[in-house]
Amino acid sequence: MPIIKIVIPEFQIFTPTTFQPDSKKLLLSKLQTFKKQYFAGVAEDFEVTTFYHFPLLLLPNQSLWNNANSYLLYKLESISLPDSTTLDSIADSIKYFGNYCLDTEIDYLICTRKSNSPLRRYRRHLTDRIMKGEIVASTAKSHISNLVNFYRHLVYVEAIQFDFPPWKDGEIKISISDTGRGGYVKTVKTSDVSQAIKGKVSTQKKREHSTYEGKIIDGGELRPLHLSEQVILMTALKELNHSEMIFIFLIGLCTGARLQTILTLRNDNFSYTPKESATEEGEEPVTEMAVYAGRYNKNGNGLVDSKNDKSITIYLPIKLYTKIQVYLKSKRAIKRQEKSKIRRKEAAFKRRDTAIIQEKVEVYIPLKPELEYCFLSQQGNSLYLSKSDEDTKYYPQKPSGQAVTTFISERLKPKLAELGFTGSFKFHDTRATFGMNIVNSGLELMRSTDNIEGTIDQLFRFVKVRMCHNQLSTTQQYLDFNENNKEVKKAKLGWEKHLKKMLEILDD
Repeated sequence: MPIIKIVIPEFQIFTPTTFQPDSKKLLLSKLQTFKKQYFAGVAEDFEVTTFYHFPLLLLPNQSLWNNANSYLLYKLESISLPDSTTLDSIADSIKYFGNYCLDTEIDYLICTRKSNSPLRRYRRHLTDRIMKGEIVASTAKSHISNLVNFYRHLVYVEAIQFDFPPWKDGEIKISISDTGRGGYVKTVKTSDVSQAIKGKVSTQKKREHSTYEGKIIDGGELRPLHLSEQVILMTALKELNHSEMIFIFLIGLCTGARLQTILTLRNDNFSYTPKESATEEGEEPVTEMAVYAGRYNKNGNGLVDSKNDKSITIYLPIKLYTKIQVYLKSKRAIKRQEKSKIRRKEAAFKRRDTAIIQEKVEVYIPLKPELEYCFLSQQGNSLYLSKSDEDTKYYPQKPSGQAVTTFISERLKPKLAELGFTGSFKFHDTRATFGMNIVNSGLELMRSTDNIEGTIDQLFRFVKVRMCHNQLSTTQQYLDFNENNKEVKKAKLGWEKHLKKMLEILDD
């Protein structure tokens, strides 16, 4: 049997004590012996007393893997608490490593020389998997990074000694592109095992070649949809008649927002009444509405998620914005939000009845209507749980967009095929499609201006801002995409003509 991961929906952190604390709610009725009754004392080293969706690793004999779980618990002592998804990812990395050690009969606590370092042997295993195309280099680097931190904990916190260092720390300097600052060099701490991991092709090389293959590397390998494919996509969504999915995909196509941002939009984001026409002479009509996302965004509430908590702004076309406003007032949306209130209330009472730590009373506080998610499931469940969501405790499993993925595979793709859509498709392709739509519209407008160079520079900066890119090389792909595809078509046509001549010679 392998090492397995289980997730504790509500993980209580306390120090068992025989002294009764002032607060009655800390009584642990389940921690009793025939001689003593224990109480839950405050765990002084931890920032929280409860962590939702905490992962635990069990050894094949179903006992706790003490070293691994001690490290996961140690992460909760940090002032900057990890998100549950981050902790889950760390647990997965340790689990995969543990199972590799079991399969290859490696003792992860023994390192007598460099060649038998468990980390270095596992690094070689991950490199082999990269070469076979089973994983990508970024995934392997993430696993190794998590494991190096795990070993740091073993050495510096658990005081476990090794005859030979399992890894070696070092520093590298990386160049950061920034149009405003002209670029700068940053020193980053790394390890020899992480640096030794190389992909089949570097990210830079992937970006250079991807546009020739009809792809863009932007948080993954994306394929911009042609205009005809966009029409088929919208036709399919209309025929499937799923209001929430229609709006989710429309927002993706019209803003380039990632799924986690779209699914954590709140009613409050659509509470403004925009001016659709100019009210004063010289005033331009409003054509789009700004929505802020990220933990420390402009409006300060941090309710809408973004990748890496980055503060970003997405711009919704005014027509789409007002259509969503109408939807949120519809019977369908209101019914789902009512179900959400009932489900949350029932979950609160159930939690009160089954909580390990007994509380006098758990008062159910209704969620403010403006903070409710815009798009909910038919049962009133959230489609994606924001990092700032205090209702995490009501979810045995944390939703992270699985409903959209299931909709695409089970309903959308069959309908797309029925309508003649032959290419590959995933939701994130809507982001690349949005970027290319901006570029194509900009290039079309460019034909009516004499200042070509200045216009291209402005278009480049506009795309970078709207796509919320950190690196200039990512934005450059969008501007190169059309030209590179033209060159591919020319080369292909020339090759086909040459091949035809060669075959004609054989026919003579």
